[in-house]
Amino acid sequence: MKRSGYFALRFINHIPDNTTVVVEKTQQQSKEVCGKMVTNWFSRCRINCATVDFRKIPLRIVSDESWGVFSRQGFDMTGLKAFLVVFLLMPLGHALMIGMNLMLGQYLAWGAFALGLVGLGLLVITRFTASTSWQSFLGAFAGVLLWTATVEYGLYFGARTLGIPKVNGTAGEYRMMEFTWGFLVLLLLYLVFHEGVRCNLFVWLRRTLHLSRGSVVSGKVSNYGPRTAFEMIGSLWFFYVLLLLLYDKSVFGERHPATYACLLFSFAGGMWLLYRLWHIKNMGYAIRYAIPTVIVLWNVVEILARWKVFTEPWIKINYPVMAVIAAAFLIGVVVIVRDIRRRPSSQL
Repeated sequence: MKRSGYFALRFINHIPDNTTVVVEKTQQQSKEVCGKMVTNWFSRCRINCATVDFRKIPLRIVSDESWGVFSRQGFDMTGLKAFLVVFLLMPLGHALMIGMNLMLGQYLAWGAFALGLVGLGLLVITRFTASTSWQSFLGAFAGVLLWTATVEYGLYFGARTLGIPKVNGTAGEYRMMEFTWGFLVLLLLYLVFHEGVRCNLFVWLRRTLHLSRGSVVSGKVSNYGPRTAFEMIGSLWFFYVLLLLLYDKSVFGERHPATYACLLFSFAGGMWLLYRLWHIKNMGYAIRYAIPTVIVLWNVVEILARWKVFTEPWIKINYPVMAVIAAAFLIGVVVIVRDIRRRPSSQL
């Protein structure tokens, strides 16, 4: 028994800082795990080796920012809260742009500029908070505002300046966005080959395509705000371009089998991501994981609306419906803020 404890301590000493060792208890194991491994390796790790046989207990290594990420011992609704708030952010973002277009008139450019400043301000605020949950929360909002202010309104004014008309239900600014696919491909190649990028998708691609020259970069991330904002912007950009290429009759078309396949895979993949999100306990990680989950599932909403299965109340503004969505969103924000403030700082 002492020998197993000795090797466990030797094992711990070779683990990098800000890494968590999780001791998982199997159904076949009858002994109680009586030790606690603290995540801060600068303090002394206390393990009751007299009651733990480490040869019979599987050890799982996870990064510090993912502490308590996936739980098999029940749900605390953290992932669902994050999903609902990010999901409701999608129609509200559309409605915000439509409302600005209707109300601001000749001052629309100034409105877009102010929107961008608000997004930038939220991003700057993340620099001064130590909580990864607050960083992710503010970063998600900043990403939506910066995307709308810079990309959507930039293309909006560009389409009107160049006189690009609406064709087959696709507005001029989105026809321009379709042809940004080349820039998007270059960005994706950079993210795939850059070994400092820790996104699960790109890590998986590098491992599958044998592009990594070493182990995945580890270490504490000092600020998740910019990363979360970029995740939101990049995800929106990618799926906008994908859907626009599918809708384009010269490429595929609205009723092409590829569009049906996109609908099917978006729903199936989104539900799988939602299942994994449901198990996440860390609020910051849940918000970051909710972004791709929501945007993948939002493809289903966009395609069905394109097929005129329903009328989007955030495009042709339906005030009662949008009032309900806004109220639900505000309630969700309040719940998340209270949740972040109540949790111990070690879990944020």
